[in-house]
Amino acid sequence: MRSNIMNDKETYWDSRFGTEGAIWGEEPSDATREAARIFCEEGAVRVYVPGCAYGRNSLFLAREGFSVSASDISGEAIRIAEENAKRSDGAKIAYRQSDLFLDTTDTSYDALLSINLLHLFDARQAMQVLDLFTNSLKPGGVLVLTVMSVNDHDFGKGDRIDEYTFEVKKGRPLRYYDEASLRSVFPKEFDIREIREIKEHENHGGKEHDHTMMFVVAVRR
Repeated sequence: MRSNIMNDKETYWDSRFGTEGAIWGEEPSDATREAARIFCEEGAVRVYVPGCAYGRNSLFLAREGFSVSASDISGEAIRIAEENAKRSDGAKIAYRQSDLFLDTTDTSYDALLSINLLHLFDARQAMQVLDLFTNSLKPGGVLVLTVMSVNDHDFGKGDRIDEYTFEVKKGRPLRYYDEASLRSVFPKEFDIREIREIKEHENHGGKEHDHTMMFVVAVRR
């Protein structure tokens, strides 16, 4: 049975994508471009993109030659993603709408890309999400992940939930990370190769701005 929390997330994102469409633009994130380079170096072929939204990053990976599967809790996001793929020379991407916590994926992906997803969950849920990522990757599979940094300009804004979590919009808390807190939620099945800060440029909400993100590369043991 789906939780009220996940039902609320589906409703929220369906509304946003239905109203705003391509919220973060059509181009892939800089982190996705970097991930594609890393996946190529690792010899990855099959890539999974959970929390794919309307598909700007999964579409880029497919154009780069990877075999891409992608999922999102929002049916509206998946609808837009599939339309975008059809308009892009019929890019072959296996999209599905799914609740991340109920999704059953195979365990043979070579790589997994998680862009700006983990900070939508509290610490306990984040650990569960990373366990799911573990189960989606074959041994030696590579994970590239971005999440909000404590050095982002929005850190500390809104109601304080705990040391790392703040709520600006009611019911939409964000959990920020530094290196230590990121390492604390990673399961032992991963070897972390790299954690560093990056800047991601965005243009939504009526203005252009940068966010400070944590960029993580980890390998499934």
